Amino acid sequence: MKKLSVISGVLLLLTLAQVGQAADLQAGWYANIDHIYVYVAGQYGPDLLGAAQFLTTPGQYDPFLVTDGAFHRSYTRYASVPANFYGAQPQQSLVLPFDLGLAQGAGIAYLYIASETNYDSHNLDLQVWQRSTDGSLTQLWSQPLSGHIYGVGDFAYDATVNGSYFVKIAIVPEPSSLLSVVMGLLASVACCRRRRG
Repeated sequence: MKKLSVISGVLLLLTLAQVGQAADLQAGWYANIDHIYVYVAGQYGPDLLGAAQFLTTPGQYDPFLVTDGAFHRSYTRYASVPANFYGAQPQQSLVLPFDLGLAQGAGIAYLYIASETNYDSHNLDLQVWQRSTDGSLTQLWSQPLSGHIYGVGDFAYDATVNGSYFVKIAIVPEPSSLLSVVMGLLASVACCRRRRG
């Protein structure tokens, strides 16, 4: 009985150590946000107000290199992985705040994003988030597909401006295969304990 308790404890520690797995990023992966258009209510339907402006300056934000695209536009951000980066942690995700050009409480008909990505979605995910004035976070949009993808999407229908908005290139740690083995072993140990007890 004591032996099973020790084995269970070791397996549990192994499991906890595996939960914080990291992601391995490959050189050449990228996420390009061509624009985020802001539409407001117009007399005959939604009217284009303009493109949201990114607030983060181009530069190196390990493990990403951020530029303002080939045409150096303030409403475009191109984030790439310039070199293989092993052991990337979720806290190294890239956050790119943007300004909608509207006051707090103003109406939004919807937001429209055009993007191009090339990554493995088990490691990276392009997302759009809202941080409300009460501090709560809401994910508005995501591009969860692997490979070379041209994408468009619209979101935030009939909303009001509340708080701040940002694009996040989220680092997604890969689950460890050891984790599933350990979970299976823990279940087996639990069954053995029940039979003996």
